[in-house]
Amino acid sequence: MRSLAFSMKRTLSIFIAVLIVFTSFAPCFGSSFDQRLWTDTYLVLDMTTGDILAESNMNARMYPASLTKMMTAVITYEYFSQQGRGLQSVVYADEDAVDVEPTRFGLKYGESMTVDEALNIMLVMSANDIAVMLAKEVGGTVENFARLMNQKAAEIGMDSTHFVTPNGLHDDDHYSTASDLAKLALYLLDNEYLAGIVAQKSYSYAPTNRHEAGEVISTNLLYSDKVSVYVGNLLTKTLYTRGRVFGVKTGTTPEAGGCFIAAVEKDMTRVLVVILNSRDGEDSYQIERFADAHKLLDWTFDNYITKAVYSEGEGYGVIKVKRGEFNKVDTKLSCDVLTTVPLQSPEGYITSEYELQESIKAPFEEGTSVGTLKVYRGGELYGEYDIVTAKAVAKGGILSVFGIEDAVAHKIFKTIGTVFLVLLILFLMLMALRIYNKRKAKKRKAERARKRAALEAKRRAEWGDNYDEMMAKLKAEKEKPEIQYYYEKE
Repeated sequence: MRSLAFSMKRTLSIFIAVLIVFTSFAPCFGSSFDQRLWTDTYLVLDMTTGDILAESNMNARMYPASLTKMMTAVITYEYFSQQGRGLQSVVYADEDAVDVEPTRFGLKYGESMTVDEALNIMLVMSANDIAVMLAKEVGGTVENFARLMNQKAAEIGMDSTHFVTPNGLHDDDHYSTASDLAKLALYLLDNEYLAGIVAQKSYSYAPTNRHEAGEVISTNLLYSDKVSVYVGNLLTKTLYTRGRVFGVKTGTTPEAGGCFIAAVEKDMTRVLVVILNSRDGEDSYQIERFADAHKLLDWTFDNYITKAVYSEGEGYGVIKVKRGEFNKVDTKLSCDVLTTVPLQSPEGYITSEYELQESIKAPFEEGTSVGTLKVYRGGELYGEYDIVTAKAVAKGGILSVFGIEDAVAHKIFKTIGTVFLVLLILFLMLMALRIYNKRKAKKRKAERARKRAALEAKRRAEWGDNYDEMMAKLKAEKEKPEIQYYYEKE
């Protein structure tokens, strides 16, 4: 088995993964595929991890036949989606489309249908005539459309590919590789609309101005139980039952042999198999590719399993928060870590280590990266994943500079406010008591004065008229001069 050595932020997007696939290889734990096939050019790609589980001559230039129509579908879809015309736009068959052989829908001159119908029919039954009709509608000419195909191939990293025709009918200068075609298949599968088309076992179309309503059947015989093939010495239905088939495309020409790209998932294991030039001699190349696909898929599911080794939301402790409404925040893993491992992998085959920042300054949103989880597979770095904050934290109040949370600060301010209020109340009570006491003392003083006046009045009443005379005498006595006595000396 070979595995890509790469380090990337994992996502569920297939296309992002494929951009770094097929670049470099490192040996991985696992068995090698050693069964006899009808082809010597193949590739088995784990769609979850980007691992290449098995391959032979995957970078050799080969003729892709009708696998080419994947690119025709991609360009047509993007053209009508981005130009605003939409997939319900009507396209017409001219004389060039009508004359195309061999596998054909049977377009008649002037026949019209929607782009949506044309794409479904072309991909499901591999209609060469419809491929030409779409190419001329988009590019004006087949040559112009081929230029668009090659531009797109360069854009998605198909460095060893050159297109000449929109349908893959033979041309010596029309070639690709198993690795490049895997990139194209993954790009197509990343488009929900196109992925839905290639996952169909059949397609029912509405009547056109030249055809009555009808149905086309997928050329992908992994969907069919009507055909049998020898897988080794065992006669087996081409229908694949060990997993769910969800694409992708077939192709055959005498020069290209039997070509096939299959996408199959079993539980969480998602596999893309690319087979080129599968044949038994010069004239037998239609059925052998499906036997090869069975062998490669069975071998994969017998030897490998994809599982979540770490789960989104797993906690990785807490870190300090500076100037936040909280002074710490929980951390968690940002995504599931899925990896494909050999079924017989030893204990400790998957290991990990992680690093966290010491602190983070508020404010910040939930999901802010604060660390990295490094996952190792068989001792080799497999991937790096973000450890993020488990919640958002707003900027804190004035006490947050001292590391005091807003909730605690609120309690502190509440306590201070309560104490101040109590002191204020006590002060007011004291002032009120003081005023009360002053008023009370004033009243007592007034009462004593009133009592003295009353007593005086009473005495005067009792003494009557003699009171004034007596008082006058007393006064006179006091004022009478003292008698001085003189003594003569003897």
